[in-house]
Amino acid sequence: MAGPRAIAYQFDYDDFHGFVHGRLALEKKPDWVLRNILLSLPICKLVFTNGDNLHASRAQKRLGIEECFEGVLCFETLNPTSPTLCHLKKLRSSI
Repeated sequence: MAGPRAIAYQFDYDDFHGFVHGRLALEKKPDWVLRNILLSLPICKLVFTNGDNLHASRAQKRLGIEECFEGVLCFETLNPTSPTLCHLKKLRSSI
């Protein structure tokens, strides 16, 4: 999406993400081995995805690992549109 955005192409991000991620026919089952490995790591764990937060949440839930991460860095984090997220962007740029 960066290319079209760079040339000022306007589109609805939520609609785009719903179309792209809503059509993936992946039937994943919980992965208990992965969950146990993630929980055993004594470090801060973050999900980093080019998708939106909804997609990240769905994927984590399908794999049974939704409680293994401290946060999600996703499309909305990097491209805020709401006032709260815009505030976070200002904080991020000041660091």
